[in-house]
Amino acid sequence: MAHPDLFREAVKAARAGERPRARDLLLELVEGEPRNEMAWLWLSELVDDPADKIIALENALTVNPDRPQTRQRLEQLQAQQTEIAAQRPPRDLYAEARAAEKQSPSVADQVIAGKRRQAAEQLLKEGRPVQVTQPTTTLLRLAAGPAVMYGLLLFIHSGLNPLRTSPVLCLGGLGVALGSLLIAGVHNTPHHALWKYVLGQEGLKDAPTRLLLSILGLLFLAIPFVIILINAVNRLALYQATFSAN
Repeated sequence: MAHPDLFREAVKAARAGERPRARDLLLELVEGEPRNEMAWLWLSELVDDPADKIIALENALTVNPDRPQTRQRLEQLQAQQTEIAAQRPPRDLYAEARAAEKQSPSVADQVIAGKRRQAAEQLLKEGRPVQVTQPTTTLLRLAAGPAVMYGLLLFIHSGLNPLRTSPVLCLGGLGVALGSLLIAGVHNTPHHALWKYVLGQEGLKDAPTRLLLSILGLLFLAIPFVIILINAVNRLALYQATFSAN
C-alpha cells in the first residue's frame, strides 16, 4: 500500500471508530515517513498514553514548528505530565519506559519509548542510579502474596499435614495464583509481553478487556478462599456436634 493510501486508510479507520487499526496504520506510516506531520498529529489523538501523545506532538512540531495549535496542545500535556511525574518516583518512570522500549514491536514504537526513557533518565540525574526491576519480577512479586496466604491457610486447615489436604483445595491454589496474576497484570504491568502475546499487540490497553479480566481475576482469587472457609465452618460444626454427643 502506498503511503498516501496508508494515510487515507488510517483516517478512514479512525473516523469509523477503529482506533487500534488506525493507530497501527499510522505507526507503520511514520516508520517509513518520519517527517509526515499529519500522520504524527493524527497519531497524537489515537494513542492512549499521554507520554506517547507528547512524543507524537513533538515530532509534528519538529516537522512544522509554525503551528501554534500543536505547540499549545503540547505545552498543556507537558504541564500535566510534569505535575503527575512530580508525584511519582523517577525510578518508576524509568522502569516503565525501559520495559516499554524493550517490548516495542516497531521502529516507531521504539522511538517513542526511547524518548520516554531519555526523559526519565534526565529526572534520575538529580538522584543516585537505581537498579530497574524487570516487569516479570514485578508481576510475580505482586502476585505472590495471595498465593502464599492461601498456602498457609491450606497448611493450617490440613492440621499441619500436607498429605491430608483435599485435592479440590489444592486445585484452588491454582485459581488463586491465576487470579493474582490477572489482577496484578491489569493494574500494575499492563504493558508486559505476556499480555501482548495472549491478547494481541494492544495488550491490556483496552478498557473493556481490563474490566473483564479484573472481574475474572477477583473470581479466581475469591472462590478458593470461600471454599476453604465453608469447609472450615463445616468441620467446626462437625466437631461441635461430636463433642455435644459425648
